[in-house]
Amino acid sequence: MALISGDEPVSTDALTAMLVAIRDNTSDVIETATIIARDAEDDDKIVDLSPAIAGLPNDITPLWDGGLTLSRVDLDKP
Repeated sequence: MALISGDEPVSTDALTAMLVAIRDNTSDVIETATIIARDAEDDDKIVDLSPAIAGLPNDITPLWDGGLTLSRVDLDKP
């Protein structure tokens, strides 16, 4: 779990840092990683990550429907 405080939406830089941490700290056998951000005051409310996802490199294929899922292939890209 990662906690990010602030009034601004999750930035691409923050999302990238989380993805790098997942990549660098998980086994190569992990096939996908999913990030779901929830509102700190209402944990039933999922935070829209689409602005942060839009800033990710064009050569990855993110899947999202409230959360972000990336394959290991995309996580391993430089």
